[in-house]
Amino acid sequence: MDDSVAGEFPGVTPQLTVPDADVAARFYRAAFGADELLRNHGPDGRVMHCELLINGGRLLLHDDYSPGRDQTPLALGGTPVVLHLYVADVDATFAAALEAGATAVTEPRDMFWGDRYAQLRDPFGHQWSLATPREELSVADQEARGDQWADETDWPRRLTPRRVAEPHAGPDAGYQGAEVPSGLGPRLHSLNCMDLDRVAAGAILVLFVAGVLRDRRSFANAVLLGLGLALLALGTAERLARAHDPAARLVLLAIFVLVALGPFVLSGYLVINGVTMVRRESMRPANLLSLLAGVAILAVTGFEMATPLVRSDELALSATIVMLLFGYVSFQCGSFVLYAFLYGRLPMPRHAGFVVVLGSGLLDGGRVPPLLASRLDRGYSAYQALAARGCDPVLIVSGAKGGDERISEAEAMEGYLTARGFPAGRIQREDRSANTQENLTYSKAIMDRLRPGAACVIVTSNYHVFRTAMIARRVGVRGQVTGARTVGYYWPSATLREFAAVFLGYKAVNLAVCFLLVAVPVATTLLHHAPAGAAGS
Repeated sequence: MDDSVAGEFPGVTPQLTVPDADVAARFYRAAFGADELLRNHGPDGRVMHCELLINGGRLLLHDDYSPGRDQTPLALGGTPVVLHLYVADVDATFAAALEAGATAVTEPRDMFWGDRYAQLRDPFGHQWSLATPREELSVADQEARGDQWADETDWPRRLTPRRVAEPHAGPDAGYQGAEVPSGLGPRLHSLNCMDLDRVAAGAILVLFVAGVLRDRRSFANAVLLGLGLALLALGTAERLARAHDPAARLVLLAIFVLVALGPFVLSGYLVINGVTMVRRESMRPANLLSLLAGVAILAVTGFEMATPLVRSDELALSATIVMLLFGYVSFQCGSFVLYAFLYGRLPMPRHAGFVVVLGSGLLDGGRVPPLLASRLDRGYSAYQALAARGCDPVLIVSGAKGGDERISEAEAMEGYLTARGFPAGRIQREDRSANTQENLTYSKAIMDRLRPGAACVIVTSNYHVFRTAMIARRVGVRGQVTGARTVGYYWPSATLREFAAVFLGYKAVNLAVCFLLVAVPVATTLLHHAPAGAAGS
């Protein structure tokens, strides 16, 4: 920005709509000693722009050009905005304003934060607060006087007043109050949205840590982690936006660019991964999830970008609903992926009586595929680690015989392990299960029979770890889950499949939330467009 303009208009400059700018300019000259710097008239003679200088700060005026209903405070029935002005003598200025035609709202009086303070309403409906500093008070003195004032006036105790020595000392300096009485002026500080974001984020993250310590296998942990990080990110972004130093602005710009480009980068990655899955695996629906997710992100993004160009209320409503639903599912998915990643890196239990390896299907009716081999190798390593600590564990291989298989998965898994030197006497077969829940249910029966109450380490693929842990918690298995590595291109589609299973596992809650996300915008739109008579009947 031009330095000369920045010098003339430092910070925020108020611009007032008045019914008669000429009369208003005369009032502000008489009441506050304003100097008129500039005035421009429109073709019809009304004032389009008028600049006044009051105590070194600029005030802009213009006649009401609003089409239809007037937009002045008098026409609207009032205004929530208060213009604050420090003056040399608040009593003299207050008296001059009343003489010029203003209406008293609060008579001049000494206030607890150290100012002599008054409020008035000008003849055009705009509210003003006037103040003259009388005392320089410490934070403790302000707080003590504020408490006393709150007791005397029955004002709710929601204020934390603070005298600010430097009005531009940093992002926390100056007036940041979100819910304070208008008379407290810019020298008070209260909890604002940024503070609330950080307090809420901190509280939620504390609940998250407590949840992990209580039982790391709960999906509530994922939701709490996602909420806490989202609020923390919002608070950080707001703090950066309020900062004055260039470094903070650069960081904020970088964050903005990342957020703007994120959907396109993510969708591109998923589409490429989906094509890779089809080429290397097959055209099965499960292998198309990453491709479909990438296309969906692009479609929703394009829909949202195109909607404002059409100017259709129906399309705008549809776009709102789509974005709300998409945002909810994306939040759940992001929380799931983030916490699943974290869970998979938590350490295994140091003591356990069993290692349970879950099956995953066989090749050619009886051969162990690479994915299952990776699980078995991981199970062997877990067995050795527990044995080295003196646990004397038993390894359970779990998996039934499929319709196209000659032998059960459990038998093939046992053969793979014994061929690599694993002691056959330490293996137990579970060959009745056809899915993860049955894997764990039938394995639990074996564990309860051999060593009632013993803990276990469950081994599966890394993309399957957290959902397996959730199922283990549900069926009452005392154990944590560890993951075997999977080839990189397979992970995205497999993880999306896991999330879909978890999301559908909470049908009632998710359907209720999705219903509200659809119903609230629709109801709001219908009420907004309802005829006045129908709305009032």
